[in-house]
Amino acid sequence: MICDLAKAFDCVNYKILSVKLHFYGIQGAYEDWFRLYLTNRRQRVKLPNSTQNFFSDWYILKHESSQGSILWFLSFIIYINDLPLRINSVSEPI
Repeated sequence: MICDLAKAFDCVNYKILSVKLHFYGIQGAYEDWFRLYLTNRRQRVKLPNSTQNFFSDWYILKHESSQGSILWFLSFIIYINDLPLRINSVSEPI
């Protein structure tokens, strides 16, 4: 999958992130909470009016990212934390 750098977190494999969270000691109830936080996310738009608010229908997020929150940043750092080790383990092209 080719990703735009601005949308890098949209390319995170949540199964891999879950394994890495478990490796770093986020287990049990914390792991369950994190999994629920990252999956099955929905959103809708609120349009305020002077007399009443209008809401769009609920939309299930395609990539289920939580960009803009502190947990988004933490999750992304955990996801790429071992990247230098992975790059060094790849052999040089001939």
